Amino acid sequence: MSAERVFVVWEPVLATDDEAPESNALGRLPLARQYWDPQRLVSAAAQPLILRDRSNFTGKARLIEEETVWDYIALYPPGMRWEREFPRPERSGAPVADVLDRVMPRLIR
Repeated sequence: MSAERVFVVWEPVLATDDEAPESNALGRLPLARQYWDPQRLVSAAAQPLILRDRSNFTGKARLIEEETVWDYIALYPPGMRWEREFPRPERSGAPVADVLDRVMPRLIR
């Protein structure tokens, strides 16, 4: 069994995203640890890296309204720690639906 963990960060992006997701949305990812980020702090931390370093990035980051990063996936090796800056992922991409087939083999080993 793989030791990877999946973390999902939900943030308000659309006008209808005024509160944390309801159980039907959360239930789509039952094994993931899910967080609500109403101030979009993770997005603000990730955005400079995505714009600066596209060498590891597949697809196009969805940057809207004040450069908000959303519908984005980042993969890290086991043991990676977020110290000062958003860590550079092994792989990343957006939108998630377009890159999921490329990252699933990494998640399911």
